[in-house]
Amino acid sequence: MKFRIPKLATLLSALAGLGGCYQGLNATPGGEQGAGPADGGDNESPDPVSSEDEVAPLPVRRLTRSELLFSLRDLLGAPFEPEATLPTDAQGLHGFEEGGLIATVDARNLMNVAEEFGEAVTTSTGQLVACDPSAAACVESFIETFGRRVYRRHLEPDERAELLALYEYTRTAAELSPEQGLGAIAEAMVQSPHFLYRRELGAQAPQAVDGVIVLAPDEVASRLSYLLWSSIPDDELFAAADAEQLQTAEQLEAQARRMLDDPRADRVFDDFHLQWLDLRGTSTQIKDTNVFPQATPELMASMEEETRRFVRWVLRGDGEGTLGQLLTASFSVIDDRLAALYGVEAPVVPFSPVELDPSQRIGLLTQPAFLASHAGTALTNPAARGKLLSERLLCRALPPPPDDVPELEPPAPGSTTREQFEEHSKNPACRGCHETIDPLGFSLEHYDAIGGFREQEFGEPVDASGTLTLDDSTLTFSSMVELAPRLATSPTVQRCVATQWFRYAIGRAELPADEGSREAIFAAFEDSDFDIRELMVAIVSSPTFRERAPNPGEEIR
Repeated sequence: MKFRIPKLATLLSALAGLGGCYQGLNATPGGEQGAGPADGGDNESPDPVSSEDEVAPLPVRRLTRSELLFSLRDLLGAPFEPEATLPTDAQGLHGFEEGGLIATVDARNLMNVAEEFGEAVTTSTGQLVACDPSAAACVESFIETFGRRVYRRHLEPDERAELLALYEYTRTAAELSPEQGLGAIAEAMVQSPHFLYRRELGAQAPQAVDGVIVLAPDEVASRLSYLLWSSIPDDELFAAADAEQLQTAEQLEAQARRMLDDPRADRVFDDFHLQWLDLRGTSTQIKDTNVFPQATPELMASMEEETRRFVRWVLRGDGEGTLGQLLTASFSVIDDRLAALYGVEAPVVPFSPVELDPSQRIGLLTQPAFLASHAGTALTNPAARGKLLSERLLCRALPPPPDDVPELEPPAPGSTTREQFEEHSKNPACRGCHETIDPLGFSLEHYDAIGGFREQEFGEPVDASGTLTLDDSTLTFSSMVELAPRLATSPTVQRCVATQWFRYAIGRAELPADEGSREAIFAAFEDSDFDIRELMVAIVSSPTFRERAPNPGEEIR
């Protein structure tokens, strides 16, 4: 609607004011926040805090683009595709996306998104309210119930009064209809920092018990909903928060299991795996169509969709739900375009499970999305593929390349990609990193720059063999088909995947204070035969998920 609430200066002022509420929370490098120990409790008395458990800092986070979009859709209860641009995300030091600071251009874009959302609410009041929007009691009810969902907590009296005054202004001075008045309220709410940011100040914030700030029930509910659904809590989760039924590990586990059975959990399964393997841009990858005439935008989009459908099938469909199946499955979930690339018969129903040649394909790492995303436009890139696997599957961070790396000699005519990249390892300045990443990358040389299987390159047989030091032993392999099962059973890989999920869930890198929680999380993951859903439940049940330590300079009671 044309009635814009608030003005840009008001929004920027509100966002700046929020920083005062969180003063000191980003005092450490990388935007880290303070935290502490404990293990929840029941309604009458929380479980005692164990001095052996420590909880590290929790970061202040703005909702990411996907979280904003899913939240707006769930608030509306209907499809919502804003024409305005949502704020961009930044890649955090923990390797996953996080909401960045609100710049002036983002504030303007948010105003436009909010305006579109207000218009959608105006036309949907019949679905959102069951009373007469011109009645004062109906407006007050809308402010309380809708505001509870938007702010993810109960509104304060002064907040309700301000929104009611806004409605009255729209009806008198602006001469808007009752429905437009409710739309203006919604428009104002979704521009509030209380919607845009994850408020985590703690119960009666900030109040510390034995040196630990326990997050308020509404804050824990938001942590659950944004980890498991990328969106706002539902009515059941709000009711649990109101009844103080989100205090113990058992209570959180029960909610997590319920929520993981909901289709909304697919959002997080998609988001984590696309970010973890850096596949976000697969659908927009551009390949040399002189070399790969089949590399149409439609094929590239199918590649990204394949990974989504495969992960969902394993984790929430008929699959085992395990890391092992993700890395070693002999099938995938494909359409006719991908069937042509794989050289198999297309499924009758698009994106159905299809068995693949087990001598050529195995799990996520031989799917075209991963292979095409980490390759050039015409040639493969073993270093890029190997670097990604080293960092995301083995948790081996690589130092930046030295400044004095000399130019390599141009490749000999007809030399294979592997032969060209092996020159890096001969250079003393490059050897350290490339001896680590190249074997992983070379294991995938049977797959070209769009993920097609090949036996030869430039008329020469493909060599995908290598050796890799893993778990204090040396592995020798002929290709990824041979290497993947060994990666799937590697304690290094299993711990790394648990670490990646921990970083994604908590929104920061792990710290020494997390060691107790992380060990308990990994033990549960191991006991479940490395079931990803059980890993998520274990993270939700950990002290780190629901507590933090006071921050430097933070006044507590």
